[in-house]
Amino acid sequence: MPFFLLLSLFFLPCLSGDVSAGRFFFDGGAVYVRTAGAPEPVKINLRVSCIAESGGALYYAGTPGPSDAASWYAGRRTIATGESVEARLPAVPAGAAVRSIAGAGDIVWCVAATASEPSGTLYRLSLADKRVEALGAAHDVCVVSGEVCVLAPAGASAVLRFRGRELPVAIPSPARIREVIDERLVVAGNGAEAEVFDLAAWRSVHLYSSTKRYAPPGEYNLVVRAAVRGGRPDRTGMEFYKIFINGIEAGRTDTALPAAVKSFKTSVRTNEELVVVAERWVLDAGKKKYLRANNVQQPAPQRITVPEKRITVLEISSDGARFEYLVGAVEE
Repeated sequence: MPFFLLLSLFFLPCLSGDVSAGRFFFDGGAVYVRTAGAPEPVKINLRVSCIAESGGALYYAGTPGPSDAASWYAGRRTIATGESVEARLPAVPAGAAVRSIAGAGDIVWCVAATASEPSGTLYRLSLADKRVEALGAAHDVCVVSGEVCVLAPAGASAVLRFRGRELPVAIPSPARIREVIDERLVVAGNGAEAEVFDLAAWRSVHLYSSTKRYAPPGEYNLVVRAAVRGGRPDRTGMEFYKIFINGIEAGRTDTALPAAVKSFKTSVRTNEELVVVAERWVLDAGKKKYLRANNVQQPAPQRITVPEKRITVLEISSDGARFEYLVGAVEE
């Protein structure tokens, strides 16, 4: 895809409906359809917060009005006939709002969150039997070729989930889904940065930013970094990490105190799922040798994919009690 087209997509609203969904848009809680003349209002008896167009239908969520702002509903309007079906979302907690929506047939997916939450909860609503399920944390949701695609938090990072698979998102959270193109490309962004995913090829194909430049790969395309943030009294000895990739020892980080950043660089095959294990070894002062830390002091394995034309960084951060991963791209 030409870069100028990607740059223009950078400024488009999210398909799940912050402002617009194809020929429809909403303003002040009311929905309108674009026509050759003036926009025409669409009769929906809700104060609408988000919309999405899919499969010949307009999906929407909203509340009956300011006096009943705690009651959330979602619905589908068949565009050809104007027929609507709605159902209440009783699972949305008080103080939360539905901020994105997607739909396919009788199924509606919504993400609801409070204003202060970077991520919300994904709900699945069946308009046929009015059943609502909470499916876990999510930033955003869309439908691609009739199937749900979710942008979800994963530790300190995010992943794109589609058809039972996951792709790591390199841009910092919280991100949103900005656009779906040709039922294949999904654009995620966080304001200053955006990443384009090709779901058919199952890979990240482009990463760009209005404020950053990303370093190209050379002798290496993967960096693993580890450090303890806000150190603890019992984490004062020297340590290092052995790095295993797909079960094979690839090398080790340098040795340093827990609070210092310890890093390892290598070159791996791109666009393939890798399982990275960082095995922590600590200095036993009494025995004067390094021993593998016990299992509760080890980071869990992490699945990543390293895209082309960038250096992926896997950061392992610990507060001394638990570990958290952050996947990103090395800047110039």
